[in-house]
Amino acid sequence: LNFVKGLGADKAIAYDQTDLTQYHDCHDLVIDCHGNLEHADLKRLGKRAVLIGFTRMGHMIKVLLNNAFSRHSLKQFTAEVRKDDLEMLAQLVQEGQIKSHIERNYPHTEIPAAIAYIEQMHTAGKVVMSWPH
Repeated sequence: LNFVKGLGADKAIAYDQTDLTQYHDCHDLVIDCHGNLEHADLKRLGKRAVLIGFTRMGHMIKVLLNNAFSRHSLKQFTAEVRKDDLEMLAQLVQEGQIKSHIERNYPHTEIPAAIAYIEQMHTAGKVVMSWPH
């Protein structure tokens, strides 16, 4: 929770330690960074929601299909890799305007271990896989 608040969130809820059913339309914007919440949860929690990433393709499709028949404002965000955007991000990082938190760094020989760690869904930051130069 402290990590997320340190990134600028006004309020953070540990979904794995909190009964989400106690919250009803009390947030202006809900950001689901793991893509674990059900559409009903997102709708109940707040006025608007952004789904960033997902852990299972079937779950993402289910949430987005439910949203297609709903008036709830839910957007799904997936980044696209574009050279100009990457160059701008690199410049912002070099200038210190963007800071990334790298939680773990795995060598390329341990890709299965890195993926297994990510699938545990308890990362606080980025997991990096490095290749030798």
